[in-house]
Amino acid sequence: QLQMALVDGLLTVPPSTPFTKDSTQSFLGWTGFAVVPSRGEEFRRKIEDMFANQPNDKTLNNTLRRAGLVPERGWREAWAGVGGFVFDAGKRVQYSRSEV
Repeated sequence: QLQMALVDGLLTVPPSTPFTKDSTQSFLGWTGFAVVPSRGEEFRRKIEDMFANQPNDKTLNNTLRRAGLVPERGWREAWAGVGGFVFDAGKRVQYSRSEV
């Protein structure tokens, strides 16, 4: 969904968070992104649509947190396009093959 949201103009990739091939410093190359403020609700809906049932805020936040993408400020602000999301390897959840 991140790739499609970028193509659809819902996100921007600031120069401070360029794509990288280093998998220890990114989530599939993503080191960060910002939601376009006027398109925040649309981006959130696209993420919500990944779930069979309507997810709550905690579930949505955990979706990104488990990928290591956390807000620079607060969750509400980042979803609304104030500040952005950045990759933090310490926040990323790693699953062993036996758990998948």
